Amino acid sequence: MYQKKTQLEHILLRPDTYTGSVERHEQTLWIWQDNQMVKKPITFVPGLYKIFDEILVNAPDNKQRDPKMDGVKFNIDVAKNTISVWNNGDGIPVEMHQGEGVYVPELIFGHLLTSSNYDDSIKKTTGGRNGYGAKLANIFFTEFTIETADGKRNKRYNQNEYLKKTDGKRKGKLNIPKLEDANLAASANSGDCTLILTDGDSAKALAVESGLSVVGQDYYGVFPLKGKLLNVREASPKQLQENAEIQNIKKILGLQHGKNYENDHDGSHIKGLLINFLHSFWPSLLKVPNFMLEFITPIVKATNKKTKKVLSFYTMSEYEAWKENLGNKATEYKIKYYKGLGTSESKEGAEYFADLDQHMKDFVWADDKDGDAVELAFSKKKIEERKKWLRALQAGTYFDSKEKHIPYHDFINKEFILFSMADLQRSIPSMVDRLKPGQRKILFCAFKKPIIQEIKVAQFSGYVSEHSAYHHAEWAIWYTSDGEIYNLKKHDTPEQIPEDFFHLRLNFYEKRRTALLRELGKASLLLENKVRFIREVVEGTIAGAVDHV
Repeated sequence: MYQKKTQLEHILLRPDTYTGSVERHEQTLWIWQDNQMVKKPITFVPGLYKIFDEILVNAPDNKQRDPKMDGVKFNIDVAKNTISVWNNGDGIPVEMHQGEGVYVPELIFGHLLTSSNYDDSIKKTTGGRNGYGAKLANIFFTEFTIETADGKRNKRYNQNEYLKKTDGKRKGKLNIPKLEDANLAASANSGDCTLILTDGDSAKALAVESGLSVVGQDYYGVFPLKGKLLNVREASPKQLQENAEIQNIKKILGLQHGKNYENDHDGSHIKGLLINFLHSFWPSLLKVPNFMLEFITPIVKATNKKTKKVLSFYTMSEYEAWKENLGNKATEYKIKYYKGLGTSESKEGAEYFADLDQHMKDFVWADDKDGDAVELAFSKKKIEERKKWLRALQAGTYFDSKEKHIPYHDFINKEFILFSMADLQRSIPSMVDRLKPGQRKILFCAFKKPIIQEIKVAQFSGYVSEHSAYHHAEWAIWYTSDGEIYNLKKHDTPEQIPEDFFHLRLNFYEKRRTALLRELGKASLLLENKVRFIREVVEGTIAGAVDHV
């Protein structure tokens, strides 16, 4: 679909077109360290270096306008996360531009495609010729301040942030589909508001119908996420810009890209990839007390068949330890498994929200090991370390749900690691029967249930969920081929099984054959091109190429 972007939108969408690469690069360079020049490998982002260089070049360029200028200073304040550049030459004229109707400093630093170097008949002795330069720093830096003094007109000029039109603090209500916003969001009381992020629409429906009916909607809003959030740690600017959920979360919370937040209390219940999302772009938010909260709900409930007493478990490890200690007496309990808030009943949802102290857990930042733990769990550069981390997992590991505060490193090492291990176990087939755990549970229930005739997948998935604790049953059982959905079928004789499976496997083999032929065709074409190139070089058809073979 063809789209038209504004200049600012295009710069934000395709930053590498204007600044160079925005990915991390490793290179051995000379750098200033410990009062001397040292040559060492460093990691840097060329695009960030470029926009800083644009500002730095402007300072010595001023020497062309004022020969008396003899000083340039720049300062990098790591603690405040600021870079400043200063020169003692003549200031920029502080006057209204006759053609554009804005002050000249604003025109220079705040309007794209403005330059004093457009006359190609004049010899250039200063940097810049396309009218981007310093404006790119204005766009990509969180805060951009220009200060100058005009001695001829006896005026001073100071202005902050010209081009920030897509990021920043919320203003008014948002028109985002499925967002149930807090009534006091974007108001003077927004710092007391909490955004509840749910896993899908069904969990959102329960949070709205049962939860907000208890706590009200003045200070609580709800927004549903669609499956897994993007792992932003190594994502490209294009991926971030085009990811609707990332952009929606930024808008709802009023987050400004790159800004350091020290006392912003817009709350949200987010975990896992959401922690990674915040740590990648706004790590200071994770250090704000009460900013990030987790709303926990049971994943298993055990109801005593005689007394009707209900025990709630918030981790599988916790439940399995209880079950093992109980031994044969575990049969005295009816077990119900839950897949998140969306599978709870309305009555249960109301009970959870009526006891927020029990279900709300506060994430806390202890020290740098919290950040290291998040990076270990999500960075593509930590693959080998992550393997060792998973191998070191000990049976019975879980975070105590009775604790009120959750250090981020404990969340990663006691809760997120269980998900990572379970995800691996679900994804890797067994060497014994070549089945994944989910497939094995489905097969077990297929033998267990007395299927007399064909039944719908939705019916059978409920049976699988109940009898094998497989909460992804419906998704896993659906099998589609060429748009056709198959029903489950019971075979009356052993001879019928190979007959049905023969056609199914033949279909698989045909698809595999097509895929292999397609890849073979690509390889054959590549080989033909190489042979043709070598032949033409030998025959002299390609002039000057022999020296490079």
